[in-house]
Order: sequence, then C-alpha cells, then structure tokens
Amino acid sequence: MSGKDQSVVSKEALMSTKPGKQIMKQGLFKSKGYKLFNKYKEETENEFPNFAQRFADVLLREIKSDTNPNATQQAFGDEVGSTEIILNSSEIEPVKSKLESPDVLKDRVLRILNSNFVKMTFPVFNALFDGAAEYSGRNDPQLRQDMVEGHILAIDLSEPMDRIVDKDEDLDYLDDYKLMNPYILKLARDKISKGGEQVLKEFEEGFKDARVGQYLDEKLKSKPTSITEEEMTLSYKKYRAVMGTAGRNMALAERPLGEIFYLGMARAAEGVG
Repeated sequence: MSGKDQSVVSKEALMSTKPGKQIMKQGLFKSKGYKLFNKYKEETENEFPNFAQRFADVLLREIKSDTNPNATQQAFGDEVGSTEIILNSSEIEPVKSKLESPDVLKDRVLRILNSNFVKMTFPVFNALFDGAAEYSGRNDPQLRQDMVEGHILAIDLSEPMDRIVDKDEDLDYLDDYKLMNPYILKLARDKISKGGEQVLKEFEEGFKDARVGQYLDEKLKSKPTSITEEEMTLSYKKYRAVMGTAGRNMALAERPLGEIFYLGMARAAEGVG
C-alpha cells in the first residue's frame, strides 16, 4: 500500500495510465471532468498539510493524557488478535517519552502519511462526500471533514501495521508505530462516529473484515507456499473492507449512492492492493 512517489498527479504519473491520459486530454479542452479533477487536486495540496498538523496535535494529546498506556496496548493487541504489533510493558515508557516531543511525533505522522494510497484517497473521499451531499441536499463542512479524515486515519493505520509486519522499511521507528497505533484507531472512531450510529456500525464491520484480511496477509508473507487460493482471495478483504466501507460512508451509508460508492472503491482498492 505504501508507494511513495513525489506526486501521484504529476504530468508524468498521469501519462503512465489510461485514465490519466484521459484526464490530460480533457485538460486540453477544459472539460467539466478536468475542472473537477483540478479542483480536488488543488484542495488536497492546500488542505493535506493542515490535516497532517491536526492529526499530529490530537495524537500528541491522546498519548500525553493516557495514564495507563500498557492497558491501551494490551486492549489493541486483543482487538486485532496479534501481540506482534504492540509493545511489551517494559518498552512503553521510553517510547512514550520520546513521542511526547511534538517534533518527533510530527515526523512519525508524516512518515506514515507518506503513502500514495493515502494521498490518492484524500481527494477521492472529498469528491464522493460532495457528490452525496449534493444528491441529498446536505451541507455540513464539519461533518465532511470528520468523515473524510476519520476514514483516512483508518486507512493510514494499515501503513504502520504493514511496516511492523513486513519489517522492510522504517526499521528504526517500528516501536514508535506500535505505541501510536491504538490512538490512531481511537481518533478514527471518534471522527467516524460523528456520522451517526449506522455509519459507525459500517466502519466496525469493515474493520472486523479487514482484520481477517490482515491475518491472512501476514500468513501469506510468512508462509507463502502454504496458503491456498481461497485464502489468498480472502486476504484481499482488508482492501475491500477498508476502502469499500469508506466509500459507503461518504454517503453516510445511505442508498443508493452508498452501495455505488462501496462497489467502486472496493474494486479500485483490490486493483491497487
């Protein structure tokens, strides 16, 4: 999930895919589709740094205010069904102390946000929410921010978890990510819950399916010769569940757009995954 090209919407990147070429062609004629693409591209360039700062600030408050970080780690390990992605009790205090530095924590936040999967998704979610809002006659900028950022945080949680399991990048920061993970999930839930009971329910069901996919993905990577085709298919549940559910929730889980967005985002995520 964690490609890190400098820009996924540069001219060179767009020209490397058929849809990208179509966007460039539309740009020459200043079509409606290109204007929308450019609108959300510019919004992301302007707003993503602000989102990253909000993320770092609220994450810092969560870490500092936690009086029992060991219980937080254990609860997260129980929920995701793995002790590999949490810290031992003796490891927590030095890591927590380090991450209580705003500059250090901001560095770690930027590292896990440095993912094409996240960068590509930010403008898409904003566009989906706007489309659903126009369809339903809804106008709530704060709800838009909460829904988009909550699901971006949920998607971003897969970045440190994948890096911890894969152990192929950011090796010096894996313990930091282990401490951060439970708080990232809490922040995601807090924001997503603003969409109402059904929206939160959809997220929880999607997160449950994503954990199944994550487990099978770990099995595939650790014992690639023993996994079956059926298990390999199921391992893609984490992409379907996280992205499909996010698409549905950009329409606040309301039909018909919720189902349309689910199918579109689920298929797109499987292709990228």
